[in-house]
Amino acid sequence: MKHLEDISIHPKEYPLARREESIIDNYHGTKVADPYRWLEDPHAKETQDFIQKLNDISSPYFQGCEMRETIKEKLTQIFNYEKYGCTGKYGKFYYYNYNSGLQNQSVIYQQTHFSEEGKVFLDPNTFSPDGSISISQRSWSNDGNILAYGLSEKGNDTITIKFIKNTGEKLLDTIYGVKYGNLAWCDDNSGIFYSAYPHSKNKSNKFTVEEDSYHSLYYHKMGTNTEEDILVAYFPDNLKAYITASVTEDGSLLMVSISDGCSSRNALYYYNLKQKNNKIDGKLDLMPIFSKFDACYEYIDHEDNIALFQTNHNAPMFKLIRLDLTSIYNDQNNYELIRLDLTSIYNDQNNYEVIIPEDANRTLSFVVPVANNKLLISYLEVVLTTLYVYDRASFEMLYKIPLEIGSMIVSA
Repeated sequence: MKHLEDISIHPKEYPLARREESIIDNYHGTKVADPYRWLEDPHAKETQDFIQKLNDISSPYFQGCEMRETIKEKLTQIFNYEKYGCTGKYGKFYYYNYNSGLQNQSVIYQQTHFSEEGKVFLDPNTFSPDGSISISQRSWSNDGNILAYGLSEKGNDTITIKFIKNTGEKLLDTIYGVKYGNLAWCDDNSGIFYSAYPHSKNKSNKFTVEEDSYHSLYYHKMGTNTEEDILVAYFPDNLKAYITASVTEDGSLLMVSISDGCSSRNALYYYNLKQKNNKIDGKLDLMPIFSKFDACYEYIDHEDNIALFQTNHNAPMFKLIRLDLTSIYNDQNNYELIRLDLTSIYNDQNNYEVIIPEDANRTLSFVVPVANNKLLISYLEVVLTTLYVYDRASFEMLYKIPLEIGSMIVSA
């Protein structure tokens, strides 16, 4: 019987990747060579040829192992069990994911009552014969009447957004070329915000850019074609900008986060959707909240003009802060996001109040507002996930929720 360690492979047969010596980045005066950047494009013929040469070597190597089929059968047996996702309520229905065991994709089920057996609402296994099309994103409208879901083919990061009502009726609206970011609904279901690169939306764009550069924010008005979608925010001075948006639970504010590439540090802006009754007809004049890219800032909740944020600003283990949005800057017309210089904005990053200070012995993992007047707060304590309930008004800890050892997902 042949095992992997009994099979030889000759290094001289290993294909050599071409080095592109001219690719050099300058980061704050330090030059960094990136000779294999061409391999980052999986669709390029040169990349595909290189991958095929690797497969020509590795496939016979693995196929020569007689234990391969035994390993496959054992893994199949191990993974063949029922899998349930966390239940969430949207509108008048409950929804959860279910996989009978070996289905390629989990199925979304719908329940009228939490205790009853669910019925199939959306089955992605029917989208393709081989089950290679998955739902990679989803976002319910505020009233739970419409689900926006992103379809990814074979794990592709570029997805297509479809829409379905809670009755099962599929809408004609389709958004192409969406990549990264969130899907964020206006609270009256009039439209949805999403992120994409301009090259994928060039039919309605006035400028031409390289692929996957200048990540931008768009708005789709329901009932219209995707070619009519509106470019509402982008940063022409920041090629690597990564932009994502969310709408607050009360539907009043659009929160826009911008990071420099894959950095965890971000800038955070907001726009008052109610000032034009959710009418979006062009670029948005966003108000800066944090703009220095000196830390990670995540919006949690707000009441009137007082907003809560989780941040690691001068706190590597994270803390919870609050800030009066009206104290930042009062003249919204002074900001034109379409030509915004990210380094020139006045912003006092320390102009906030610490509500829950950093704890040096545990990491503040996340904060979720629940039950109108509570906060669900999770810490990572000595590699264990813990969960606490805090009072929303006093920010005092009320009690700890007992948990078994393991990972945790919260749906709220």
